[in-house]
Amino acid sequence: MTSRAPSMLKGKSTIRRILCSDTGHKCDARFEGTNDDRLVAVAVEHLSQYHGAPLSPALAAEVRQLIRPI
Repeated sequence: MTSRAPSMLKGKSTIRRILCSDTGHKCDARFEGTNDDRLVAVAVEHLSQYHGAPLSPALAAEVRQLIRPI
């Protein structure tokens, strides 16, 4: 018998998403992955490079709140 993660048994995806537009920018960028820390890092890097957001722990915390399962 193969062991599966509880989320897979319930038919839910473990992939999660952050949409740049959820940060208030008119931007179609989206970031998807299974590792929340990596997902936040990539989204924060994008916000800094493309939208001029200053890097800070507060920005990372705000972005983390935008993670949604898909």
